[in-house]
Amino acid sequence: MPSGSPGSGRLSRAQLTRLEALGVLTSSWGAFRSIGPGARAVIITRLLRSVGQGALLTTLALYLSALGWSGLAIGALLTGGGLFNTAVSLGAGVTSDRTRRKPFLVAIEGLYLVAGGVAALTTAPILLVPAAVLGGFGRGQGGVPGPFASTASAWLAAETPREERQRVYGLAAAVGFFGLGLGALVAAATAPLVHAFGAGGYRPLFGLVAVLSALCGIIMLRAPEAPRQPQVAPVGQAPVPGAARVSRLAAGSTAGFIFRYSLTNVLNGVAVGLVGPLAAYWFALKFHVGSGQIGLLFGITFFVTALSSLIQGEVGTRVGMVRTVVRARLVGLVLLLAIPFSPFFWMAALFYVARSAVNRGTMGPRSALVVAAVPDRRRATALSISGGAMQVSGAAGPTVAGALFDGGQLDLPFFVAVLLQGAYVALFQAFFAKYDRTEGAAAEPPAYKPPPPSGAAESEEEVVGSGDPHRRT
Repeated sequence: MPSGSPGSGRLSRAQLTRLEALGVLTSSWGAFRSIGPGARAVIITRLLRSVGQGALLTTLALYLSALGWSGLAIGALLTGGGLFNTAVSLGAGVTSDRTRRKPFLVAIEGLYLVAGGVAALTTAPILLVPAAVLGGFGRGQGGVPGPFASTASAWLAAETPREERQRVYGLAAAVGFFGLGLGALVAAATAPLVHAFGAGGYRPLFGLVAVLSALCGIIMLRAPEAPRQPQVAPVGQAPVPGAARVSRLAAGSTAGFIFRYSLTNVLNGVAVGLVGPLAAYWFALKFHVGSGQIGLLFGITFFVTALSSLIQGEVGTRVGMVRTVVRARLVGLVLLLAIPFSPFFWMAALFYVARSAVNRGTMGPRSALVVAAVPDRRRATALSISGGAMQVSGAAGPTVAGALFDGGQLDLPFFVAVLLQGAYVALFQAFFAKYDRTEGAAAEPPAYKPPPPSGAAESEEEVVGSGDPHRRT
C-alpha cells in the first residue's frame, strides 16, 4: 500500500510538512498568548508600523529619483536618517532602562505622525529632508523600524517567559516582515497613480504612514506597562547564596558580551548599508523595472521572510540560537553573491527572496541571544549599543552605494558585502558558540520576584541574564 494512502499507517512527506507548518503556527500562537498585554501591544504596533515603512522602503528612492534627485543625494538622505536613528536609539535605550519604556514608544509615533503628514503635503527639500530623516523613511528593511526598537525589544523580554523567548522573538520578527510585505504590496498598487500623476502618485503613501502612526500611538497609550520590581528578598528570608558575587561577575560579563556583539554588528552593518537601503533603486537601474514590479517582489520577499522567521525561531529552540544563525548566514552568503551575476530580473528576484528568507529570518534568534545574555535592567542599553554599532557602521553605505550607482558600478557593493558578511559569520561563531552549550543551564540560583500589584501584568526580573526567572502561575 502506498505511503500516505488511507490505512497505510504512514504519513506522506507532504502531510508531514503540513503538520510541521501547523505545529510552528500553533507554537507561535501559544507564545503570543504567554506574554503580557503590554508586550502584545508592542507586537501589534510593530505590525502596523511596518506596513507604512514597507511602502516607503519600496518607493522612497524611486520617488526621489522621479523628483530629480541623484543616487548620491538619495544615499546621503538615508545616511542622515540612519545617524539620527542611532543617536536617538542610544539615548532612549539608556534612559528607558532607568525609567519607563512606554513614553518613548508613544513619543516616536507622534514624531512619525508629523513627519508623514509633512511629506504628504510638500516636495520642498527644506521640509521633505527633515521629515524623511525624523520619520526614518526608506529604512527598516529588517522589520524593526524606528529608533526605539531596542526599547520595544526590552519591554518584550520583560513580559516573556524565558522558555518562550526564541518563539516570541521569532514571532515579533515575522510580524514585522509581514507588515513590510503588506506595505510593499500597497506600494505596488500605487503604480497606476504613478503612471497617471508622476512623482505625485507616491505621496499618498506618506499619508498612510501618518494614519498608521496615529493608530499605533493610541494603542501604546492604552498599553499597560508593569512596574519593574527591585531584587530584594522579603523580611525573614535569607538572600540567595552567592547572588551578589554572581551579579558583580555578570556586570563584567555583560560588558564583554556587548562589546563582542557590537563588533560583529559593525561588519554586518557596513554590508547591509551597502546593499539594503538602495535595493529597490538597484533593481530599477539594472533591470529597468518600476514600482509595480518592485513592490510585488518586495511583498513576496517579506512574506517569505516572515514565514522563515517563525521557522527559525522554532529551530533555534531545538538546535541552538547560534547554530541557527551561522548555518542560515552561510547559505545567505552564496545567495548574496549570486544576485549581481543574475542576467534576468526574475533570476535576481529569486535569489533576493531566498537570501532575505535565510538572512533576515535570523533576527529572532539573534535578539533572543542578546536578551539571554543580558539582565533586564541593561537590555535596552545593550540592544541600543549593539544596534547603534550596526547603524553607525552602515550609515555611510547608502551614500557610497549611491555614488557607485551614479558611476555605473552597480555590482561592486554586493562583492564588498559578501566579504564583510563572511567575516561576520566567522566572528559570530567564534564569539558566541558557547551560548548554545550553556543555554538553559542553571548558571545561578533563581532570583526572588515579589508578586506584582493587583491588576498589573507580571514582568520577568533576573539577577543576571543567564538566571532562571520564575514562571507564570
